[in-house]
Amino acid sequence: YSLKAELRRTMAMATRLTRRGKGSGHHSVTNTASAPETMSADMKSTMKSLHDLWGYEEYIEFCHDFNLKSTALLTAIQAGEVYLAVVPLDTQLHHTRGMNFSQFCQALVCMALTGYRDAPAGTSALAKLNALLLFIWKKLNSQENTQKAVNSRNTTISSHAGSLNIFG
Repeated sequence: YSLKAELRRTMAMATRLTRRGKGSGHHSVTNTASAPETMSADMKSTMKSLHDLWGYEEYIEFCHDFNLKSTALLTAIQAGEVYLAVVPLDTQLHHTRGMNFSQFCQALVCMALTGYRDAPAGTSALAKLNALLLFIWKKLNSQENTQKAVNSRNTTISSHAGSLNIFG
């Protein structure tokens, strides 16, 4: 998800620079568009500071991929509230910068506490977190995912080399 976030930010920056370059320059007599702008040092430092941070898009994709954002555990609004509770607002940029690893761990705890809020009163936060991780594990090892793994292996490898660890 970190790579997806970095790719998304890079593509957005490239698109913005390309649009800015085509729209901001004066056209010459031959009416050719100007070249795209290059990234300034400030833009480069901003991009570097966002390295290894998940954006909201990647967080929601993670929640969707592991069925955390479903009627069974969390609603979309609750998942969004967890993100906003964990990731602070950057006062300079006027939006959230992104989620780092420690904030991701905090988000897992918040999702566990929110998702299992109707558990018996004596249930500890650790037990709720374990239940959330078990929920994620079950999604990873579902029948649907194992069939995808078996089918993709059969189409790409024609020999019988090694065994397939379905639940690995």
